This record gives sequence, C-alpha cells and structure tokens, in this order.
Amino acid sequence: MRKMPRPVKQKKNTFFVCSAIKHSQLVVRTIEAGNFSVARKLFEESESIKPGIITGPFFKKRGFDQECFEDLKFSGISKRAIFEDWEVTAQILIEPENAAYLFFKKRIDGKNEQPPDGHVIVDIQNLRFI
Repeated sequence: MRKMPRPVKQKKNTFFVCSAIKHSQLVVRTIEAGNFSVARKLFEESESIKPGIITGPFFKKRGFDQECFEDLKFSGISKRAIFEDWEVTAQILIEPENAAYLFFKKRIDGKNEQPPDGHVIVDIQNLRFI
C-alpha cells in the first residue's frame, strides 16, 4: 500500500521543493503553495514538466534571514522582553531597521531547555516588552 502525504492546513509561508529532469538537466524549484497538489500544478505550469519528486511542506521561520546581515549597528538601547516563552534581553539595532539582537536568559514556563544556538535577530514586532 502506497503512503500518501499528510494533509496540510492552509498556512502562510508553506513551501514545497519540486524537482524533475528536463533536457538532461536537474530542475529544482521551491514553491510557496497551500498544499501538495497546488505545488505540483504550479511546478507543471512554470516548467511544463511533471515533478518527479516533491518534498515538504516546509515552513519558514519568523524573523529575518540570518545570513543577509553581515554588518549590524547597535543603538545601545537594551530592553527586557519575552520571545517564544523565553525571557530575553533585546539589543535594539539601528541597522537592520526595526530589529533586535537577542540574548536568552531563562524560560518563563519553567521548562528545562537549551536556548537556541547561534545569533538570533528578530523583528521587534515578535517581542513582548516587559
């Protein structure tokens, strides 16, 4: 019995990766679509070939693309805030605009989890200031 993909609720930023071989070349596209069949249809329309493999759904993280910020300019203003059940110290940035660099302190719900790895830069709208 063949397994079928799990149904996905309609969400923003739902992505599927479709791939096929066209004229001896591998064609891979990331397509934003609500479900599996819509992604297949969009790939067929854009590439005029049926996809051989479709993987997904994938969801983009909230916030900014971390690789696009090489030069950060700090304003010198820091505020306490809550971000995704974490108490954080948010260093407000001048560049990029309306963004903050986060330092994680502790969980507000008491769970014993490790803070996220790497540099975390988020949109100020995703923070709840204390």
